[in-house]
Amino acid sequence: MKSKQLLLVSTLIVWCNSAWAQTHYSGKIVDAQDNQPLIGALIQVQTAEHGTTTDDHGNFTLSTAQADASIVIQYLGYDEVALALSPEKTNLGVIALHRANTTLDEVIVSASPNNFKGQFKGSNFRINPLTLKKINPLSTEEVLRTVPGVNIVGDMGLSNRPNISIRGSWGRRSKKVLLMEDGTPSAPAPYIAPGAYYNPVSDRLTSIEVYKGADMLRFGPNNM
Repeated sequence: MKSKQLLLVSTLIVWCNSAWAQTHYSGKIVDAQDNQPLIGALIQVQTAEHGTTTDDHGNFTLSTAQADASIVIQYLGYDEVALALSPEKTNLGVIALHRANTTLDEVIVSASPNNFKGQFKGSNFRINPLTLKKINPLSTEEVLRTVPGVNIVGDMGLSNRPNISIRGSWGRRSKKVLLMEDGTPSAPAPYIAPGAYYNPVSDRLTSIEVYKGADMLRFGPNNM
């Protein structure tokens, strides 16, 4: 019975010595450029599974029992910093992190708008990519001439400032026709002239959609 009591006392003494050997460190993490505190920076003890994070003011406290421990400080968008700890210097002071300059490769994002023919009521017409390939047009004007109900007249030659009319509107000026490329209006032209000074190159067109009806008023009053 006495041997069991002595073993229990010895275990408690070892545990207490381990707790007393903990060293508490403190410091503050800031941005090296403007000295603003970095909230949520990660401070982790190397070769260990414990660490801490900075508070709303960039301050942190960390406890470890390792005498020769090192810490790693990490923050998203900043260079990583490693520091060696010493029990003689528990206040680590202000630690400045430098912003990481990461050069990314060029990224090109391209997409084609979905065919929204079913969203509008009225007489609609679409020239799909396969039909465009068969026509092999020299200009956008040549393509539009294949659309039923569309009349087009070029003021200065082939596809140079074309004037478009639909359903008998005045063909000399595109007052009642709205031209859009990828959903962005491309007319009226400068000086508030309704003629389409800008005419997209037919080689880069994947489809042409013509919409007629009252639903088109959502795009403005110049397509009535």
